[in-house]
Amino acid sequence: MNEETIHLRRRMWSWKTSTLIAAVGLVLILATAQAQQSGTPAPSDESAATNAANNPTTPKLTFEAQDYWMPSVNGLGGRGGSNGLQRNIVPIQTFGFWNLFHVILPVDTNPNSPGGTLTGLGGLQLYNLSTVKLRGTTYGAGPLVVLPTESGSHFGTQKWQAGVGAAAIDATKWGLLGGLFTYQHAFGKGPGAITQETTFQPFIHYNFHHGLYLRSTGLLVFNSGPGVKDIPVGLGFGKVWNFTDGKTINFYMEPQYSVWRSGIGTPDWQLFTGINFQFPVHFQLWSREARH
Repeated sequence: MNEETIHLRRRMWSWKTSTLIAAVGLVLILATAQAQQSGTPAPSDESAATNAANNPTTPKLTFEAQDYWMPSVNGLGGRGGSNGLQRNIVPIQTFGFWNLFHVILPVDTNPNSPGGTLTGLGGLQLYNLSTVKLRGTTYGAGPLVVLPTESGSHFGTQKWQAGVGAAAIDATKWGLLGGLFTYQHAFGKGPGAITQETTFQPFIHYNFHHGLYLRSTGLLVFNSGPGVKDIPVGLGFGKVWNFTDGKTINFYMEPQYSVWRSGIGTPDWQLFTGINFQFPVHFQLWSREARH
């Protein structure tokens, strides 16, 4: 099997991940269309329910699968790749305040390796957002740590990393406006270089009826290690299903074009797809009553 065939098969694997997420979402749309027409109870505030399903500061147990499919990247002669993410949010209430514990495991198909495209695990990212709500806007901040779970040097620095995460999200009648920020700095022993990475993801959502919405959430990335810097702009759509017991299903798809990029392996454009499931479940470590 020649190298060109291997590259083609690995690009097809990356494409299949995004296709699978998209197919699941479309099946959900078709499968629930009849149920909605037959009079499934709707929430009293449809826009608020759609906002809650998309808001990273919603205090619900959340399981989310995401994929950035990159058919064309900078400086690699037509190679492509993908960045899959398994994102989970565990809400913990302490003294009446919400702490949202984020657990993110990347599964990357990296086109920037001497032997061709490789697939493996990235660093396991953990961070907490301690949140407070002021005049309708939710603010959150907390510590961040990255565990060196990378499969190899092509999937991260293979060092411990520490930093901070922060969010500010305004939920309005028409949708969401805000952003999610992270900063991480590598340290200690390990084969990789000491790097820094800063990301910012804006949340711009406009809601329609029946759980449909438009979205723009391009993730800005600035990494000092491989020199990767990327500013994408996207416009996509999504659909939220709300259930009377508080559960939600949310499917979305968003093409994104990089208006500015630097470094080998940055995407010229990418397709961002995802599906998440929320459950009205939370954990409580300590209550205000317990202090008395």
